[in-house]
Amino acid sequence: IPWAIAATFTVILMSAGYWLYQNNFSERAIAYKYYVEDPGLPVLMSSGSNRAFDEAMNHYKLGQYEESFSSMENLLTSDASNDTLLYYSGVNLLKLDNYNEAVEYFRKVINDPASEFFQDAQYRLAFCLLIEKNRGEAVTILSAISDDQNNPYRESALKLLQR
Repeated sequence: IPWAIAATFTVILMSAGYWLYQNNFSERAIAYKYYVEDPGLPVLMSSGSNRAFDEAMNHYKLGQYEESFSSMENLLTSDASNDTLLYYSGVNLLKLDNYNEAVEYFRKVINDPASEFFQDAQYRLAFCLLIEKNRGEAVTILSAISDDQNNPYRESALKLLQR
């Protein structure tokens, strides 16, 4: 009988673990199914003053997110409110699965509705919040996106809201 109790306990634990794994995996998989990638900004071949940024963007485009993030962080030390640097720092962190820290960068960008990256940051903020299980705030942001007929992320937001 002790082995039957141990076997039953083992089956219960395995079932609970499988359910938790499936629940976490499926939510993440659904979010990524509708995720819209950011291709990065064009890098111009010049000897101008944006060489450090161009290098950071090249790292990003090559999937070298740690290097890109590090370069962007260095640039942010001299221009802490640069929305381009803030946004792509957040995207790099998102690509590195560091969603909590990415959220901080995206929030800084959306604090300025006039930012060229407002809609991009808003969408990626909602994405990170979904992954981090902050569904309430994510739904609020996705609803705002889906209500905006001119938002390029509208279709993706609608699909995520239907899930």
